[in-house]
Amino acid sequence: MNSSPDGPEQALFGGRFQIGELLGAGGSAAVYRCEDFGQLDAQGRPRVVALKVLHPALSENQALREAFLREAGRLAEVNHRNVAAVYASGLRDIGATPRAWIALEAVDGPTLAEWVAERGPLGPYQAAAVMDGLLRGLQAAHDAGLVHRDVAPGNVILHDVAPDQVITAAAVRLVDFGLADAPGGTVVGDDVLLTAGQRSATTIVGSVAYLSPEQASGGTVGPASDLYQAGAVLHFLLTGQPPFHRATMAETLRARLTDPPPVPSALLPSARRLDRVVVKALATTAEGRFANAEEFRQALLAAVTVRPTDGPTRVMEASWERPSPATRQTLAPVPSAALAPPSTPSAEAGSSLARLIGPVLIAALAIAVVAWIGLGMAGSGSLAAMPMPTAASATPSSTPTPTVSPSGKDTPTSSPAQVQVPALYGDLASAQAALRAVGLEVGRVRITDSAEPAGRVLAQSPASGTAVAVGDSVDVTLATGYNRVPPVAGMSVAAARTLLTTTGFSVPDNASPTLVVAGTQPAAGTRLAVGDGVVLVVDTEPTAVTAEPSASPTPAA
Repeated sequence: MNSSPDGPEQALFGGRFQIGELLGAGGSAAVYRCEDFGQLDAQGRPRVVALKVLHPALSENQALREAFLREAGRLAEVNHRNVAAVYASGLRDIGATPRAWIALEAVDGPTLAEWVAERGPLGPYQAAAVMDGLLRGLQAAHDAGLVHRDVAPGNVILHDVAPDQVITAAAVRLVDFGLADAPGGTVVGDDVLLTAGQRSATTIVGSVAYLSPEQASGGTVGPASDLYQAGAVLHFLLTGQPPFHRATMAETLRARLTDPPPVPSALLPSARRLDRVVVKALATTAEGRFANAEEFRQALLAAVTVRPTDGPTRVMEASWERPSPATRQTLAPVPSAALAPPSTPSAEAGSSLARLIGPVLIAALAIAVVAWIGLGMAGSGSLAAMPMPTAASATPSSTPTPTVSPSGKDTPTSSPAQVQVPALYGDLASAQAALRAVGLEVGRVRITDSAEPAGRVLAQSPASGTAVAVGDSVDVTLATGYNRVPPVAGMSVAAARTLLTTTGFSVPDNASPTLVVAGTQPAAGTRLAVGDGVVLVVDTEPTAVTAEPSASPTPAA
């Protein structure tokens, strides 16, 4: 016997669904993981689905039932891999209360909100991969005449992505079209289904932190509103917090109506290359945003793609191996007359050689860039940690590059000049400036929790003072802006306050320093933003104080 929306029962729900675990519940419906015996595979096994069932109190109302099932009809028109598919819908009309239901694709995985809360902000390339899938799904919905109206991190699921995997666009699923409607509707409390029967024309329905300005003011909503919300999701992915983050709901709503769009790199410098995309998506007026989801997507991909400054891209075959003798024989014999003034016929031969060599070298660099981008979008590890190829690193250092001498013979290049790696401080921009001043580049960029503010340089490799070749890259580690609350139970208030302060948190000074700490709120191990407050829970009874460990700026998770 299994639990069901109505409680224990012997028969299948609706004659076909074996109710399983509860996946979630909202104001209008509950979602269960089910086996659908109405759809069997080739081996006769039932399909696993997510069954969305309208709450009993709402299902008694015919208008609400019809509105609920209209959602299924609208979603069925959106056939796209980045949108959770609708398999079937119907009405279970047994007993006193009919129950409307929708069978959806069962999407297994964390939401974006859960992923970022657990692992911190994404790098620009991983964020771009997520948004690639999200914007493709939105474009499909908009093409079907459907506006989601509640695009938020909690409504985007990463399907079948393991914690150590790179996120790809194919894994993104846009779910919960409970507020979806045709363009031109509003999102205020007198909409059917949006308020669970509590009708109020002054109530704005949706995720407050991600509402578009027109939603916040109760205006009409179109595809541009979804694009604004998608921009807010991108800001969240890059920084770990929604745009216009304020102390109260009223201040948040007011800010998005009156303040300029926020710049994500102000919170995390590594997000700088996506600043313009985020700001355009978060324009206060719909006219100032992208024209559609596809334009948004193309602008996003362009921002994370290395492109030539001008002219068409030429794709040519090239090899990173040492040039063969035949190749050297072809390129090397250059008459000394090639150095003659341009007015002589020999200059034409030199010019022809330049036209031959130039595209080959450019194509080799272009292929290296394309390969790097492909690895970044589909390889292992964080895309934010992929190194940027440079002209100095395009050719393996172990293979000398032949040069053409006036005599027509190959002469190996001299060994590259050496410089000392400088000490890196401040944010990523400061590190880049310090490295470029001595002819070096930033390599892999990693992020980790610490007591330092978001974006602060924590470590570098190679270490400062190391001698490296000009053009080499230096890996850097940046702070996420988050840390975990250390265990302080059994310590004195004074020692606990010192440890919490050194790990990046603020502690109210409202307890005697000699009292003994029983715990903290939030509890030890909780991941918080640096600067957040932690309250000490103290014992008022005298208790022996345990040995107090030395303060550590980064507690173990």
